[in-house]
Amino acid sequence: MGRTPVRQIARRTRGRTLGPATRLMSPSDFGEILKPFVFLDLFDHEGAPFDGPLHPHSGIATLTYIAEGGVTFIDPDNHRGTLWAGGVEWMQAGRGMWHGGGLDKTGRTRGFQLWLALPPELESGPTISIYQAREDVPQEGLARVLLGSYGSATSAIATLRILVQPTLTGINMTAAGTALSFPSVAGLNYILEYKNSLNDLPWTTLPPPVPGTGSPLVLQDTNALSASRFYRVRCE
Repeated sequence: MGRTPVRQIARRTRGRTLGPATRLMSPSDFGEILKPFVFLDLFDHEGAPFDGPLHPHSGIATLTYIAEGGVTFIDPDNHRGTLWAGGVEWMQAGRGMWHGGGLDKTGRTRGFQLWLALPPELESGPTISIYQAREDVPQEGLARVLLGSYGSATSAIATLRILVQPTLTGINMTAAGTALSFPSVAGLNYILEYKNSLNDLPWTTLPPPVPGTGSPLVLQDTNALSASRFYRVRCE
């Protein structure tokens, strides 16, 4: 029998605890290598109920999972309710929204909140608030699927698509034009863009998008070259 590949642990952390919250990830530490995930907070509160103040967000999304107890919420449309253990909240702030919440019962409440940086096309997009009860969270075996898909289970809240920034491994210039090579990811599309001057405002797109295969990919610019040309590869 073949041996199962072992994945090495890259970094460990106990996070930083302030009151009932422990921040395990911030943009300046793990967030640098785990983008678009930027914050990860654990919360563990036991005590009297309280009302959290309304507060604003924009350009980000949060996924909140309740492991024990219950959390009250107020959404931008002034809808109020309680999310009990096993439930999930998806908050997509987009162009900007206010929301709030707290605890309405004495006892212990535990869970986590994951913050995500939205892609540019959603940063100024619509606001979305979704609350999913425990019985509505899909399951595959022992795994409960909070976002995306696993096996035959797919979350009804949102499917998160991770865009991996391509790393150029070669540039070949010939009389016929310029060819750029880089590793690709299956399921993503790659688009070559250029500027003749970095002071030019828009990037010029060289269609069509090329689908990734999981193998090295080559994109070519066969247009007449100017004295200088700057390239970038965008994925979507």
